Amino acid sequence: MRKIFLTLFLLFVFSSTLFGSELIVTVIDVGSIGDSILIQTPRGKNILIDGGFTDLGEFNDFWDAGKDIVIPFLKKKGIKKIDIIVASHAHADHIGGLIDVMDEFEVGEVLEPGYPYTTRAYRKFLEKIKEKGIPYSNTKRGDILDWEKELKVEVFSPPKKFFKGENACNNSSIVIKLTYKKVSFLFNGDIEREVEKNLVENYGEKLKSTILKVPHHGSDTSSTVKFLKMVKPECAIIPIGKNNTYSFPNSGVVEKYEVLGIRLYRTDLDGNVSIRTDGIKYEVKTETPHHFGRTSLKEQPKVVGGDIEKFYEYAEKGWTLMKNKKFKEGIEEIKMALEINPDSSDARSKLGYGYKKIQEFKLAEKEFKKAISLNSKEFYARLHLGLMYMYQYKTYKTDIALKLFKECLEIEPEGKYTEMLREKIEDLGKEESEEW
Repeated sequence: MRKIFLTLFLLFVFSSTLFGSELIVTVIDVGSIGDSILIQTPRGKNILIDGGFTDLGEFNDFWDAGKDIVIPFLKKKGIKKIDIIVASHAHADHIGGLIDVMDEFEVGEVLEPGYPYTTRAYRKFLEKIKEKGIPYSNTKRGDILDWEKELKVEVFSPPKKFFKGENACNNSSIVIKLTYKKVSFLFNGDIEREVEKNLVENYGEKLKSTILKVPHHGSDTSSTVKFLKMVKPECAIIPIGKNNTYSFPNSGVVEKYEVLGIRLYRTDLDGNVSIRTDGIKYEVKTETPHHFGRTSLKEQPKVVGGDIEKFYEYAEKGWTLMKNKKFKEGIEEIKMALEINPDSSDARSKLGYGYKKIQEFKLAEKEFKKAISLNSKEFYARLHLGLMYMYQYKTYKTDIALKLFKECLEIEPEGKYTEMLREKIEDLGKEESEEW
């Protein structure tokens, strides 16, 4: 009897060691722009959502996240087989790296939304699946994925009928809620505000998740306040590369997460972000030391009356109007937002931009300065104030413009406006030399 007990005990210990009881989710820092997320299940399965960016000659950028980052990362983990690949959608910064991954590892199955896309990266991706003979299927809203009996895996999007419009590929992204006992994750590719609204309407409180993968790399196309308030995450992770050319994440989006009290991690600052959970508690580990909050804010923004949802409703509507060149209407909406939250550096910066576009330069200057005083790393207020000083106050404020442009490059050494800023600095430097 003693021997039987000992044998059973050893089998229990062996099976616990072999399979463990933890779910581990790692958001991989794939550089530049793109997503790649490794899920290691309690019973030892490896699931990879996306593989980062690979150019394949389409963008004159020969970065290969699959070969240079994802494959070495997986090998370091001792992984020999990927049980399931989930390609969230057909953009090269999500599926590009998966092509090399499929060459390097045995893959059990590939899931993707099936949105018809005509890029070279997507064609190569489909060709590689066929070449390797990997079982392949499209997944849609309402599917329940059988990953492991301890895990509940629900597909919330895309619907059977794809969203239309210029952002249709992003909005075709697979949205998965993964639940392990009391801890849940919401993965969502690059969904934008239209899908967020649709998810809120169709799923409501079912969206509530412990951990959120921030949609679309922290772009202002996504992370609407109604969506975030319905998900109610304790923490969120932005997969984004340092000094990326899109200037992601958007500073207003970062501010929004802070105002809502959501602990925010970013792969550009934190490196790989790993979450380990036994289904009851969870632990977040970062590759580099993490500092909570954004130190650039002088203090946590205060929302008068606590009406956060109303503040963002006005702010988001105002910015949408401005992007559609309806500046006066946009200004009024953002002014209403600032009555609720006067300490939003992002809203101040956007109001300044609106005033600049209707040539109310004194009002623009006031708002840009206020934005900078609220957030020492406010990029766009410096950029537009510098441009305004360079062209509207050319005779006596070019020295301040030069200082502002230099500060912009200190805040964001590489980004969407890097080349333009360097040109402006060079031009203003020449003017100063000529005057001297």
